Amino acid sequence: MTADKDLDARRREAASWFATLNQKRVTAADVTAFSQWRRDPKNAEAYARIETMWETAGSLKGDADIAVLTKGARARADASRKTQSRLLQSARTDRRHRRDRGRGDRRHDMVRPSAVL
Repeated sequence: MTADKDLDARRREAASWFATLNQKRVTAADVTAFSQWRRDPKNAEAYARIETMWETAGSLKGDADIAVLTKGARARADASRKTQSRLLQSARTDRRHRRDRGRGDRRHDMVRPSAVL
């Protein structure tokens, strides 16, 4: 593994551990596995960076510029969710119409030869 890939892997693992350890329920097995993982100084360093990033992000909570950006991001996310919901509802409706059309009396869908003349 190259140095960059190793660093990326350690950062991903550190982020995963951070998420795991910040859940409401953490098992003793999780804590034991984390302690073993963190014994490697490179892993400990990667985890410390994640903690620092989290703390720094928390300190930006009251920043006016961050609040504006966050509000905009939330609005875009809400709009995206609404669009996805409408598209999903439309797809369900289309599927239901196709299904219902297939259940009807097929004789009405057929053209009578006498009607063509």
